[in-house]
Amino acid sequence: MPANPVPSPRIDVIMPLYNKRDYVEAAIRSALAQRGLHELIVVDDGSTDDGPARVEALARTHPAIRLLRQANAGVSAARNRGVRASNAEYVAFLDADDLYLPGFLEQIATLTVRYPTAALLGTAFREFASEPPQDVTDVPPIAPDAGRLIEAPFEIWARRSFVFTSSVCVKRQALLDSGTLFPEGEKLGEDLDVWFRLAESHPLAVSDRVLALYRTAVAGSLTASNPLPGLLPCFQRLEARLARPEYPARHRRGARQVLAVNYLNTARSLLRQGRRREAADLIFTRTAMRHPTYWLRMAVRCLLPAGSGR
Repeated sequence: MPANPVPSPRIDVIMPLYNKRDYVEAAIRSALAQRGLHELIVVDDGSTDDGPARVEALARTHPAIRLLRQANAGVSAARNRGVRASNAEYVAFLDADDLYLPGFLEQIATLTVRYPTAALLGTAFREFASEPPQDVTDVPPIAPDAGRLIEAPFEIWARRSFVFTSSVCVKRQALLDSGTLFPEGEKLGEDLDVWFRLAESHPLAVSDRVLALYRTAVAGSLTASNPLPGLLPCFQRLEARLARPEYPARHRRGARQVLAVNYLNTARSLLRQGRRREAADLIFTRTAMRHPTYWLRMAVRCLLPAGSGR
């Protein structure tokens, strides 16, 4: 007799919503089209447009949608509200202006079965500005792949983002065990803080299939194109953890690389804002010097007279 199939886990999708009336219906439909969706928890974070009303209209014919409301408290508070409201084993996060492609949750379910100890699971993603890229959306869904464990996630993060918020799914209990969930009151890097902490204590598994779409250049969104006010709290906390003797040895090298790159990226942003002294304070540190090539380029830029180079 054939072996009993491994049951798929319960997966909820959590969607924070704040003034995304033009995009939220498409985002919701992309979640409802997923096989394996248990519940879509939309948390309205005090929207002033009719986005919540559009969600309510969809919920009347789609019982998988649950709409929660709260006074505006920020995206982290909205995500945390959704995590606490869920009773699923895994929670995925879909921002109200992003999209899932067909097969996303099936791929995640495959990863949870193959890598049951992984606390963060994700897929590759593609950015788009206005219309979803047809070379991705027109491709019929294919069977899920086995994915792979990420042995050195910080080394990859030092070079590029291999997952983003709307392409990940996490073990709900691992989030609750982390204590603070998403750090509230922070507008940039709040998601990275969670991914870093999960990576330090749990395995990560990913698929290279592009199954999520990240919408860029949305009015009112907080993106990497905004000027950085200084080193983000997520990197400050990473540096503080790295200084402790109990920090996992296998991640020390990669975490130092992540910090070096982000010290220098922050310095570059400060230079563009004319804040040369603050930029120099970051560039000429031991942390930043751990990336010699990038450091030299930024050091020269800092030492040149103002206005003499980009």
